[in-house]
Amino acid sequence: MAFKVVQVRLLTCMLMLWSIAGVGLIMTLDTADTRWLGSSLAALIPIAAITRPVPRAGIIAAVVAAVVYGGAQIARSIGGANAIPQLFLGIFVFALMVLLAEALSHMLLRLGVEIARDHDVIEELSMRDETTGAIKLQHANRMLIEEIERSRRYNRALSLVLVGVANWNDITEGRDEAERRELLAKLGAMLGEVVRTVDKVAYHGGCEFSLILPETPLQGAQVVAQKVATLGRERFTWEMRAGIAEFPTDAVTSEDLLKEAEAALAFAQASELRVAARSLLE
Repeated sequence: MAFKVVQVRLLTCMLMLWSIAGVGLIMTLDTADTRWLGSSLAALIPIAAITRPVPRAGIIAAVVAAVVYGGAQIARSIGGANAIPQLFLGIFVFALMVLLAEALSHMLLRLGVEIARDHDVIEELSMRDETTGAIKLQHANRMLIEEIERSRRYNRALSLVLVGVANWNDITEGRDEAERRELLAKLGAMLGEVVRTVDKVAYHGGCEFSLILPETPLQGAQVVAQKVATLGRERFTWEMRAGIAEFPTDAVTSEDLLKEAEAALAFAQASELRVAARSLLE
C-alpha cells in the first residue's frame, strides 16, 4: 500500500507540473490581454478533472474553456487584431490539458479505490487472531454492542453462543505449543464452516469461542450449537459444549448477555450437556 501512496503523490505532482506548464505556455505565447483569461481557463481544467463535480467534468471544462477563449479571440479578430494563432494555441493547450488531466484523474481514482480496499483488508486482518482466524475479543465486544443496538432498533432477536471443548486438557496433554496452536486453528476453521457470512466468530482464549448470530432466536442458535457439537465429534472426536444467551429474552446489554452465555456454558460443562441455555431449563 505504501508504494501505491507514492504513486498517488507522483501522479499528483505530474498533474501540478503539467498544469503549470500549460498555464506558462499560454502566458508566454499569448501576448495579448487574453493570456490571463486563457491561463485561468487552462488551470480550471485539471481542477475539474480531479474534483469531478459532474461526470466528465474535465472534458466539459475544456469545451467551455475553448468556447470562452475562442469567443474572446474572435472578438479580437473582429476588432482588427490577428488572433488566429492565439485561438489555435488555446485550443491545442486545452486539448492537451484535458487528455492528461483525465488520464491522471482516472489513475488517481483507481489507485484511491485500491488503497481503500487494501486498508480494509489490513484492518480486517488486524481484527483477527493470528492462530484461529477468529475475531479478537476486544473487537468482538464492540461488534456485539453494535448488533444488540441493531436488534433493539429493528425489534429482532439476537443470540450469543459460547463454545468450548469439554476434554480439551486431555486433547492437548503432552503436545507442544505449535501442536496446540494447530488444534486451535482447526477449531476456528470448523466454526467458520458452520456459521453464516453475517455471523461473527470470536476467540475468547483457551479453547473458548463465541458466535454472534444476528436475527437468530434461541431455536436457531440451538441448531447452530448442535451442528458444532456434531461436527466436533465426527471430525475430531471432541466433546463440544455450548452455552446460549438470547437477546432480549435473557439479557438486554452486551455484558449481561455474555454473563448469561458464560453461565450456560459452565452449566453445560458441569452437566455434560451438549447445549445449555437458561430459557431451555426453565
